[in-house]
Amino acid sequence: MYRSAVIITVAVGLFGVGSLPVPSRVEAGQPDEIRDLTQALTRASSPEPGECIRGLEAIPRFAPAKRDELVAQAISRACGHKNTNVREAACRAAGQLIRTAPEYQSVCPFTKLLDDPAISVRFAALDAIAERGTPYTPGELRVLGRLLKDKMPATRVQVYVHLQLAGERSCLWRSSDTVTTVAGLLIENLQTEAAELNPEAKNQNLLRLAVLSLGKTGRRSPDAVPALIKVYARFSGDSKRDNEMRYAVVQALAEIGPYSAKNLPFLTGLMRDEKLPIRDRVSAAWAIGRFGPVAGEFVPEMIALLRSELKQSDPAPREDGGIMDAFAWLGELAEPAVPLLLEIAQGPEDERITGDAIRALGALAPVSGSRAARVLADLYFAKDRHGQSDALLSSLVKFDRASTARAIEALRGSDKFRQEKALVLLDRLGADGKSATPELRKIASDQTHPLRLRAESVLSRLER
Repeated sequence: MYRSAVIITVAVGLFGVGSLPVPSRVEAGQPDEIRDLTQALTRASSPEPGECIRGLEAIPRFAPAKRDELVAQAISRACGHKNTNVREAACRAAGQLIRTAPEYQSVCPFTKLLDDPAISVRFAALDAIAERGTPYTPGELRVLGRLLKDKMPATRVQVYVHLQLAGERSCLWRSSDTVTTVAGLLIENLQTEAAELNPEAKNQNLLRLAVLSLGKTGRRSPDAVPALIKVYARFSGDSKRDNEMRYAVVQALAEIGPYSAKNLPFLTGLMRDEKLPIRDRVSAAWAIGRFGPVAGEFVPEMIALLRSELKQSDPAPREDGGIMDAFAWLGELAEPAVPLLLEIAQGPEDERITGDAIRALGALAPVSGSRAARVLADLYFAKDRHGQSDALLSSLVKFDRASTARAIEALRGSDKFRQEKALVLLDRLGADGKSATPELRKIASDQTHPLRLRAESVLSRLER
């Protein structure tokens, strides 16, 4: 390895503090990646900030999969550089290294960097900690608490975004004390952000982010759900701001799921409250679907609510998929919803609504069976359903045998439109569509067939 290269000590101390040994040359025959890493380390030792940053940016691309002391020293020294941009680059390099080699997680003094006077360095340190994947240290928690109280909205926004990412990657769950502390900090901030909310809603995004962060981190906190319910009650109006805040709370409650005994009763109460706008009731049903098996008993109510929603004069398509997405989460427990989903998939509703039904049927393939496979294939091969091709393809691959059979049927016919659709479907099916090989070979060998090249491409993929 590059340790066998001749090593020199940089006469000018790295970044003005101490000195760092770096490879002075690469021995003949060393792999290219070792040469590139050697050059990156040499650059990272440069007293010139721009050259140093370029070296730090290159190190993660060439560093070995296990911790190397020269690499660790380069990053550690850069974290103490007097130049802000170099410290930021060191944090980012550490985050990238940690992603592939967790042994590097100790190379940066993150507690100190979180308290750095430069906001860009603090942000980079937060990103690196999220990559680290381990609970916060007591010192880091203290600094996070201070950052959450920072007067600069941009700082608080960055911490909220970081906590959502940390929650998604389960960095927090290895320590119940850490989770409790973080949730407590966020609950305090809910009160602060709500109290500071002005009529122009200029800081609405801050409160929304605080709510979503608590959803990602509050599963083990007994106080998280009550705090979120208070926020929900505060925004009971019909303004756009109130609607968005209520939905943010429901999203957070969906993330917490069945971990709080107070969660499901609150959401079922919303779903059943006929005085509420139907959109709010549907949001609650969507959240309940995320609870899994414990929510199976509510499927009949969800079906009835979905029928009511579709009877609205202009049922709005939802980005989250609404109740149909809840059925997908519930899996086989949602089998009673299959007939309604089939009806919607074939109906005249907005394409996004029918698309939600099509995707739900695909997710429920184990229980929707041949009924769904037949209907989805009919829709896919119909000439007036171009707008749903992506949704139909995504669902049809869940019915591999039935979908392959329909593709073979289309290839054997003479309709070029259906043949082309069959080729696209088989391409998506991949190895699951191998039984169509004879039909593909027939088209691929026909020099006059307009789809010959496409058939050859699909065939080559299936035969790999």
